[in-house]
Amino acid sequence: MLRPGESSPLFDDELFAKSAEWKLSTSGLSAGDRFLGTGFGTVWPDGYGINYLAGAKLIKFGIESKHSCSTTSTADFKAKVVESLRDMKALFKDLEIVETNDKAKL
Repeated sequence: MLRPGESSPLFDDELFAKSAEWKLSTSGLSAGDRFLGTGFGTVWPDGYGINYLAGAKLIKFGIESKHSCSTTSTADFKAKVVESLRDMKALFKDLEIVETNDKAKL
């Protein structure tokens, strides 16, 4: 523990200060498929707050950013999440086809 007037190179380092800025704040929910509402706020004015709930046949997201910030957009972030999920789905479908073809050769 530091005494008054003492400092540490670690705590004075710019990178250490930046490591405390969580621009993406997330939380997982496990309330089941019937959970209707979600909400999780951003910690930083220029960041995002996201919660997610993964059910057996669905994934729900709550995405939040500040209207006052010109560099964040909840709609744009949502579009990227949807695009990423679709990309992952395509990868798994491709893998499923490869595995099916490999089994047929056996």
